[in-house]
Amino acid sequence: IYMGDRTMKKLFLTAILSGSVLRLAAAPVVIDDFEKGKSDGWTVYKDAKSPAAQLAVTDDAISGDGALKVMLGGCTRYQGIQFFKVPVMPEKAVAVSFLVKPVSGPPPTALALSERKERYGRDLATAVANLKISGDDWQKITVPLASMKYGSGPERGKAFPFKPGAVYSLRFYGAVSERPSVFLLDDIVWETE
Repeated sequence: IYMGDRTMKKLFLTAILSGSVLRLAAAPVVIDDFEKGKSDGWTVYKDAKSPAAQLAVTDDAISGDGALKVMLGGCTRYQGIQFFKVPVMPEKAVAVSFLVKPVSGPPPTALALSERKERYGRDLATAVANLKISGDDWQKITVPLASMKYGSGPERGKAFPFKPGAVYSLRFYGAVSERPSVFLLDDIVWETE
């Protein structure tokens, strides 16, 4: 059936525009949303002289049924939490976003993504971005990958070259403070374009 040149051009443009809309509306890839009621894969880290830290899943969530409750005991050098079961970086990933609720003490100060050959292997290189979290209510934080910089080594401070399909671990750095802190995390995702 011949539809004429104009009709064919309209169909062609409609197909192109529909494809563009679909690309813009790409779904995020969940890193962890704590809906399974477990903190499986999450661990705390701290310097040897610092008090104990704990993780628990709580029903104090703004989205879904569970959130991760982080209880850091304060530190003299470093403290935080890390996650090794991060899904590989999807194609067209542009950011990491998460929900956070500061409860008491200082909130997390930075987000780090460390590239690894294998999930539980050593860090090959680490990208870091400082976090600006204030108040005491749930808030969404989005960290564009383009804003993350090398955290150490000779490249420190330079743009980090993320690799879709690579394995990354994720860390939240706790404040270097002797004050204990408690905060909640939820809906951690890879944002895609």
